[in-house]
Amino acid sequence: MLLLQTLLLLLFPIPAVGVWSESIASLLATHEPTATFTTTTPIIPFSGYNLYYAVDTANQHITFAVEATTTGWIGLGIAEAAGMKGADIMMGHVAQDGKAVVGDYHSVLVGGIPNKDGCQDWSALYGEEKDGKTLLVFSRVFKTNDSNDHEILVNSIKRTDWLCAHGANGDDGGTSGTAYNMHASGKNVMQTLDLSNGQKQTIASWAADKMADSDITHIDLRAAGGEYPTGTTTGATGKAAGGKMGPSIGGYPMPANRTTYMEFCYPLSVNSGWNRANKNMVAFQGVHGGTTAPSNIHHTVLYAYSGDDCSGAQEIIWVGGTTFYEDLPSDTGISFSRYQSFMVQTHYDNPTQPPVSGLLDDSGVRIYLSSTAPTHQAGTLQLGDGTLQLSQHSGNGTGNPVHIPVGRSYWTWSCNATGLSNLFPVGLDEITVFASILHVRALRFVSNVLIPCIDMYAGLV
Repeated sequence: MLLLQTLLLLLFPIPAVGVWSESIASLLATHEPTATFTTTTPIIPFSGYNLYYAVDTANQHITFAVEATTTGWIGLGIAEAAGMKGADIMMGHVAQDGKAVVGDYHSVLVGGIPNKDGCQDWSALYGEEKDGKTLLVFSRVFKTNDSNDHEILVNSIKRTDWLCAHGANGDDGGTSGTAYNMHASGKNVMQTLDLSNGQKQTIASWAADKMADSDITHIDLRAAGGEYPTGTTTGATGKAAGGKMGPSIGGYPMPANRTTYMEFCYPLSVNSGWNRANKNMVAFQGVHGGTTAPSNIHHTVLYAYSGDDCSGAQEIIWVGGTTFYEDLPSDTGISFSRYQSFMVQTHYDNPTQPPVSGLLDDSGVRIYLSSTAPTHQAGTLQLGDGTLQLSQHSGNGTGNPVHIPVGRSYWTWSCNATGLSNLFPVGLDEITVFASILHVRALRFVSNVLIPCIDMYAGLV
C-alpha cells in the first residue's frame, strides 16, 4: 500500500500554487520589449498581493502584472494626496471565458466605489485564474488625455503613492462585469514606490539613506530656533526680523485658534556656522518636534531671500509638511549661497472645540546639501490668478468674460506671455519644468459657492 501511494504521488504531482501557464518575467518581456527597468522580485504591499512591472521611459509606457490570492477583482490606483479620494484607479478581473477584463476608474469618495471613466486608457494584456489566485497583466502610457487620469511619474520630484487592493473570491463585477463590491478590511494598502528602481520607500528609509551618504549634510529650520538636537551643528538660529518670528525656546506656543499662519526667519547674519561654499540644496524633508501632533501642521512653505533678515527678492523653494520628503532630480541642485536668509511659513491647524492650548511646536524643514556640483541649477516660477481675473476672460486679450460651466472637472485659462523672457538671465535659451504644485485657498463664499484662490509653483531647470 505504501508503495502504491508513492507511485501515485510520482505519477500525479500536486500542481504548485501560483505557477502560471507563462511566467510573469516572460509576459513582461513580451509586452514591454524595450523596458528600461523590470522588477525581478515581487513588490509585496500586503500579504496576498504581488506586484511586478516593466517600464519603458523612452516610449513613456509601463506594463504591470499583479498576482493576488483571490478569484475576484484586482485593483491598482495612483493615489492623490488624500489617498483614495481623487485617485486614478485600474480595476479588473478574469472573466468566466478566461479573458482578462480591465477598466479605467476614478474615485470621488474616501471608502466609496470608484466611478468608471468616460475614456478607457488601460489595456488588458493577459489574465489567468489558478488555484485560488488571479494574475492580471495590463499596461498604459504615462500620460493620457483624460482629465480623470494621473500622469505616471518615474523620474520626478514627486513620488507616486499606489493604492493596492483586491476583492473577495468570485467578485468579478456581476452580470455587467463592472459592479464590483468593496474590498474587505486588510485587503488594501497605499504604498509609496520609486518606479525607477522598484524600491518601496518610507520617510524613515529615505532619510536613513541621506544620513548614510558622506556627500550629504543638512540643516534644520525649526520653530524653536537654535541648534537641534542639543550639541549638534545642524540647527539654524532664528531671528525676529521684518515681522517674522525669532526663536521660541522650547518650542513655539501654538495659538488656541483653528487656523494660524506663522513665519519664522533664519538669516545668514546669525548663522555664521553655515558651510555655504560649493553647497547645493538637493532634497527637503518636513520635520516635527515638540508637544504638537503632526496633524497640527497643515503644511509648511520654505521661502528664500536675496537679502538678510528675510528681505529683498523672495522665492518659494519648497512646499511640504511633516510627512513630506522630496529629492530634486539627480542632476539638479539649488545653490545654497544664492540666498542670504530663509523663512519657514507654517500653517497651524487646531481643529478641536474648544481648541487645544499649551502645545509647543518645534516642527520645520530639513534642507539636505550636497557638495557635488550639479549639471543644472534649478529655480522656481510662481504663477497664479490671485485676484480671480484671468479666469473670467477668454485669454485672447479681448476681455470677454468666460463662465466655467457647471459640472466641469477642470478648466484651462491662459495669459499673455509677452515679456516673460525678461524675467530670466541673459543666455538662458531653454527651461525644463520638472515639477509643479497647485495651492488652493478659500477666498470667499458667494451665494454659498466657494471661490478659490489658486497659485502654481513650478520647478525649473
